[in-house]
Amino acid sequence: MSQTNATLHLSNRVDADVTIRLATGEDAVSLARLAALDSRPQLAGACLVAEVGGVLWAARSLDTGDVVADPFRPTLDHVALLHERARHLLQGREVRRTPGLGALIAAFRPGRHGVHSS
Repeated sequence: MSQTNATLHLSNRVDADVTIRLATGEDAVSLARLAALDSRPQLAGACLVAEVGGVLWAARSLDTGDVVADPFRPTLDHVALLHERARHLLQGREVRRTPGLGALIAAFRPGRHGVHSS
């Protein structure tokens, strides 16, 4: 499964393929429509979207965790998929940050780069 797209089939409740992907600038109007339909503020920052048949049914902010969803469609499973995908992506961010922190700590160990313990 790539980091940006995942296509899943929800067999029990919705008979359609769902694509979970990162939102792009082309999704701005659809995201605003979803927020208006859901009577919620527009999402902030990077977002994941759940798309069915080329139409956005739900979205989740990766920065805040806020969700908007079309109240006229069965989106409960879609929102659950968005939360799960966000969890995986955010865990990946933490893993990628760790080597940078390790390198910083190693750089300041005693005896390196002129730093000596007493």
